[in-house]
Amino acid sequence: MKLDGKVALVTGAAQGIGEATARVFGAEGAYVIAVDINGDKVSQNVEYMKQKGYLAEMMQIDVSDIDDIHRSISKIVESHRRIDILINIAGIFSKTPILKITEDEWDMVFSVNLKGTFFLSKEVLVTMIKNRQVNFQT
Repeated sequence: MKLDGKVALVTGAAQGIGEATARVFGAEGAYVIAVDINGDKVSQNVEYMKQKGYLAEMMQIDVSDIDDIHRSISKIVESHRRIDILINIAGIFSKTPILKITEDEWDMVFSVNLKGTFFLSKEVLVTMIKNRQVNFQT
C-alpha cells in the first residue's frame, strides 16, 4: 500500500467528497483521522472503514472554532506524534438567496470555509515543521 505508516487528517469526512477521500486514503494504507462537526455521520464512516480493515478513528471538530482546532490537533499529536497529510475538505454553503443572506450566515460560511481551513493548516504546519516534514521559512 502506498501510504502505509502515514497519518492522514481528513476534514469534512462525514459525507460527500470528504467521506470518499477518507476511504481512499484508508484503502491506500494511511491511518485516517476522519474529522467533521457531525459526530454521528463521521462515526458511521469510520465504522465502515474499520469493517473494510482500514485503520481509522474519528474526531468531532468545529473547524470554525480556533480553540477547538488547537485542542484537537494537540490530542492527535499527543496520540500519534505527527500528522503526515492534511486534507481540508470541510465546507458549507448557504441556500439562502443572495438578496436575503444575512451577515451572520455570510460570516459562518467564511468561518468554516476560509478561517477554518487557514487555522487548521497553520496548526498542522507547526507540527510538520517540528517533525521536519516540511522546510518552512518564517
